[in-house]
Amino acid sequence: MKTRLALAGLLALTACDPGATPDAPPGAPSGAAAPAPRGALPGRAVIERDPPPTRPVEVGEPVATDLRPAAEVTARPRRRMDLDQLKAAVLQASGGTGWMETRGNTEVDLFDELAATLGRPDYFQVTTEDLEPSALFLKFLDDAARSVCGRIVEADFERADDERVLLRGVQADGTDDDAAIDANLQRLVRRFHGHTLDAGSLATWRWLRASVDFVTGDPVVSWQSVCVALYTHPDFYSY
Repeated sequence: MKTRLALAGLLALTACDPGATPDAPPGAPSGAAAPAPRGALPGRAVIERDPPPTRPVEVGEPVATDLRPAAEVTARPRRRMDLDQLKAAVLQASGGTGWMETRGNTEVDLFDELAATLGRPDYFQVTTEDLEPSALFLKFLDDAARSVCGRIVEADFERADDERVLLRGVQADGTDDDAAIDANLQRLVRRFHGHTLDAGSLATWRWLRASVDFVTGDPVVSWQSVCVALYTHPDFYSY
């Protein structure tokens, strides 16, 4: 009985203690402050803020997209023809006239004779063909073009107009009008390079033919110069 009275008196004293904090957790020492709200710094008052205003979001029409980006299309580097391809292309564009040289009574094919120099492998010391458009290659190609184009002109004088390779539809005396010249230039570019050009895209070829004609005064030489330029152009020997 005495024990119960002592406990009741102790609880009454604790309840009347002015330093006691009613919000203190059980077991906390007398006078301990209530825990600060979550997120508050010690010794600083908590400022209540209004939540940010909502912003309406407009939703447009759905658009279908690929999960992966589209593959980028890149052009491959140009490649030079090998010697066999070049020889065949020269013969096809010239109508069968090759790079030949007469020695005595024998016609020597210079593409075959200079094959090693032009990069053809011998399969003893070299097993891959050199396909770089080197200065030596371009020099021999220029020699071949001048030789072949000269032979084409000689052969054209013995052919009917519709069978000519270089001088088709034009006159040797240079009395052609602009329409005939443009038509022959378009045909030659298509024959040698495989491109179909309109009259507005012929400025370079037209200028070349007119310049040589002005300097030499020989229309045939001007067309022969166009032939050489077509053979030595990258669009002929590369692809």
